[in-house]
Amino acid sequence: MAVNNKYNGWISNGNYVTAITSIPSLVSRNFTWEKVGTLDIGIDFSMFSNRFTGTFDWYQRNTNGMLAPGVQLPAVVGADAPYQNTADMRTRGWELSFNWRDQIGKVSYRVGFNLSDSKSKIVKYDSNSSYILSSQKTNALMGGTYTFWEFYKGKELGEIWGYETDGYYTVDDFVDTSSWKLKDGVPSIDGYNPRPGDVKFKNLMDDERGTNMISSGNNTLNNPGDRKVIGNETPRYLYGINNVTLSYTFPKAWITKISLSQLRAFVSVENLATFSSLPKGIDPETLKWDYPAFRTVSFGLNLTL
Repeated sequence: MAVNNKYNGWISNGNYVTAITSIPSLVSRNFTWEKVGTLDIGIDFSMFSNRFTGTFDWYQRNTNGMLAPGVQLPAVVGADAPYQNTADMRTRGWELSFNWRDQIGKVSYRVGFNLSDSKSKIVKYDSNSSYILSSQKTNALMGGTYTFWEFYKGKELGEIWGYETDGYYTVDDFVDTSSWKLKDGVPSIDGYNPRPGDVKFKNLMDDERGTNMISSGNNTLNNPGDRKVIGNETPRYLYGINNVTLSYTFPKAWITKISLSQLRAFVSVENLATFSSLPKGIDPETLKWDYPAFRTVSFGLNLTL
């Protein structure tokens, strides 16, 4: 709950009043545990005297009764609807792993390769029958509102809606430089008067708002205006060197003198490198500008008496 002791919505006797500007979402009394079921089909194989091994898994995970915003309440309630067990989600993915283990002289080594991918889709959601794309939610901690992208049946988790760019407006797009009226066939922008240098967007749909006008339509899946799914914020196909391990087994002729049957030295590096086209500083696994994942170097001795 946010309390503002200098709320400027109204003044009493020349002084600001203290007001509650936002309240948290309601809380449902009938939460239940989500029910998760997984189907996994896999194969393991090995070749060249077990020096080359690999695994492949395909899986489908069904999450029933997932917590999601419930049916929206009238605005007079003054709070957002509580989260309820209203959504079902299906995740399909696969994992592939190869490993090569060998020895060169007294030095043994192992090289591994892992690749995985998955997609999650909402397969049932009864609280958004109008297929509304987004709404404004109250930030109970900081106050104010933020845009929340609603769930709907068929939505792929992480999808990003936006406008498709089409270059920039130029002087040639206008009738003259005094009225700044756009020429016929040049798309306008709902609620905004563009000028040369502003980004131009492609007109993907006409509706009751106007013809050849860039807008958000009625903010539903059936009429998103000139928006479309332009990407997904879920990381996919990450390439990197996760682990490199080198070890050396000392000859028995050396270690029998100190009453040992085996002595092995090793050095291992975790998170050696990640290959990504993103700008430096953005973690490709979270798509956030943050501290990079830690690189860990460990070394030691394994001895057997």
